Amino acid sequence: MKKIKTKELTLMAISVALMVILGTILYFVGRALPIPGGRLLAMAPAYSFIFTALILRTKRMGIISLVSFAFGFFVLKFTIFGVIAIWASAFLADILSFILIGSYKSYRDIYLTVPLNSFFQIWTSYFVVINFVPDSKFTQQAFWPTLGVSILIYIISLISSRYFIKLMEKRSLLGKDFKDSELKTNQEMRR
Repeated sequence: MKKIKTKELTLMAISVALMVILGTILYFVGRALPIPGGRLLAMAPAYSFIFTALILRTKRMGIISLVSFAFGFFVLKFTIFGVIAIWASAFLADILSFILIGSYKSYRDIYLTVPLNSFFQIWTSYFVVINFVPDSKFTQQAFWPTLGVSILIYIISLISSRYFIKLMEKRSLLGKDFKDSELKTNQEMRR
């Protein structure tokens, strides 16, 4: 694995900060949704935007795990079980992404694999709650509703990730070729 550059570390820190801020806001929005997995449903689009931007900039396999690992430390003050679910879902998403695509070779690879984190988030939460927190208010205690919600969250995350890439293309912030494209800054756009 290549060394992580200072720019990438900075971007990862900004991503974690955004996840903490948006996660806090969307956590309460999601609690108001009357369906199981509502919190994850509310957070999935925002996290898809963040992870898509991060991968567009770094094109590194495993970046979701790295950022989720750091994010887990912020969640740790609330619940160890949530941290286990976050870390496990990120790890599973990166492993499956690596198995399916090996490395990011196109925008399609990004928008198809970023939603895997949200998909696995439902399942890891489900298994953590079933096995470690039997008295939880997590009402989704059956396989079929969990499958339905996880597919719905995958689709929402897919749409969010794809929309973000299309938005970046419309704004001419992506290069013509995936291999040499990086997100351009406003300063680079003015030249």
